Amino acid sequence: MAAAACAIKKYPQMTQMAADDADGGWAITGRRLCYDGREGLMKTLIVQIKCKLGEAYDVAAFVVDNVAQCQIYSISGAYDLLAIVNLEDDVDPGVFVNKRLHSVPGVVETNTMIAFNAFTPSGKV
Repeated sequence: MAAAACAIKKYPQMTQMAADDADGGWAITGRRLCYDGREGLMKTLIVQIKCKLGEAYDVAAFVVDNVAQCQIYSISGAYDLLAIVNLEDDVDPGVFVNKRLHSVPGVVETNTMIAFNAFTPSGKV
């Protein structure tokens, strides 16, 4: 798959949104609804990836095609790519990053954050 099409790839998981009645806003819960109808807890990782010079598009394509179902973006700044990865609850984030992402050809360094909840302004979806 061409790297430019990485962010367009269809994913079998959809985020289930739930109303937060306490403040009238919407929040993305930690639950995901899978394509086969199963519902389960998942972890969201936000990973900044620094690549070898000139290899960012190859790294992005490799990650999407071979490592994880994720959204991946080219970004400006100290890192070249930003990956948003949803892991099943039983997958260890540290093992995933160290064994799966660090082994990708062209990856030099990563910075990982774990997201807990995403919020949108009240009344907007």
